[in-house]
Amino acid sequence: MEKSTEKMLNNLAKKLGTTATKLWKVLVGQAKIESKFAMIYAIAYMVITVLFLIGAIALFIFASTVEPHAEYTVSFIKSISFVGVAVCVTVAIAFITEIISKLEYYYTCKNNPEYYALSEILDTIDYE
Repeated sequence: MEKSTEKMLNNLAKKLGTTATKLWKVLVGQAKIESKFAMIYAIAYMVITVLFLIGAIALFIFASTVEPHAEYTVSFIKSISFVGVAVCVTVAIAFITEIISKLEYYYTCKNNPEYYALSEILDTIDYE
């Protein structure tokens, strides 16, 4: 660890009433917990994304199998279904972006907990 980082960590530890070594161990340990939560969130987002995509497929199939009772009914149902498919796909894309973000956070916390700890320290110092 660099001297400037160690000095900042010591100052922060003094403010918190603990030692820098203990603070560092706690932050590195927290990285492991954060990685587990990031993976849980990513899995939840994946499930939601799959459900939205299944909904989009179901709406598409429903719109293509509508019996033509009246011309305005068919075009209205197809229009509403198209909007539903567009909304489902848009939400799915947003969740995919969030999944990528959570997985990146997971791998950072899991594979480089020291980076996570240092990042938390620097964030704390920036807010003071």
